[in-house]
Parts: sequence; C-alpha cells; structure tokens
Amino acid sequence: MTPCCASSPAKASLVNWLPLRRAQDTLWSVLKTSDDFSHRNLIRFLHDLGIALNYQDHPILQDRNILNPEWVTGGVYKILNSNELYLKQRQALIDQKHN
Repeated sequence: MTPCCASSPAKASLVNWLPLRRAQDTLWSVLKTSDDFSHRNLIRFLHDLGIALNYQDHPILQDRNILNPEWVTGGVYKILNSNELYLKQRQALIDQKHN
C-alpha cells in the first residue's frame, strides 16, 4: 500500500489515504471545531464532489479516507489491464471449454 498518514495537514497532499481518526484530527485543526456531525458532512460532501472518497457506511472501508481518487482509478486499471490476469483467465476459459 502507498504512503499514509502525513505528519501535518500541510503534508496531507503527499499521501493517498488517511485513517478516519487522522482525517478528523486534520479537519479539527483546519475548521477549528470538534463537531463530529460537521466533519462527517464535510467528508460526505467531498466524496460527493469526487475530491475524496469515503465510505462511512461500509463495514470494511469506513476507516479509510481516500485523498487521491486517481490513485484508486489507476489501481483498478492496472488490475484490469494486467497481462498476467488475462493469461490466467484465458487459460481457465480454455480449460473450462475442454472439460
């Protein structure tokens, strides 16, 4: 996984994701408020705009805040365009056809 958890809000642009707690701490320092409701609304708004990705209601992903959506897109494209996966899938289809 790529770097996480910038040591300061100014360095946050250097990472691709933050744990929810770190994102909230950063919001507290920037917004000067500790209102959890406001933070969740802002995170959801950033998600809706496509600036960041957050899945607050997902049991596995709820603690991850993706700061760089292009990082996720690039990872998906690497998987979809993987020659190794293509060859494995092709072989599986050939094996299935002959069985």
